[in-house]
Amino acid sequence: MIEFSENFRLAHGLNAGAVANVEYLVEYEARTQAEAQALVDSYESELQLEKRKNAYQMNFDAEFLNLLCDDVLPQLMEQLSADAQEKITACLAARQSIKQRYPKPV
Repeated sequence: MIEFSENFRLAHGLNAGAVANVEYLVEYEARTQAEAQALVDSYESELQLEKRKNAYQMNFDAEFLNLLCDDVLPQLMEQLSADAQEKITACLAARQSIKQRYPKPV
């Protein structure tokens, strides 16, 4: 908190009420800035949580897709119609092509 010396008040003609108002405004400004920073920190923390949640979801989706494409679909292909087999084979071939063109970074 800002403190005005008695000599300063007398030299500048400030009465106790004016000094109290200035001190209140300085304190209010500091409190307002602290509250604003707390809101920013809270918002940034929420953004970080949302990013982490999305990363976990994307990782899960990728693992699930890998499981389906690499293990489940090849075993189920024999039980499907020829048309369904062609579509799945085309999708798996396109997926394999994409995986070869854009390998995961090590």
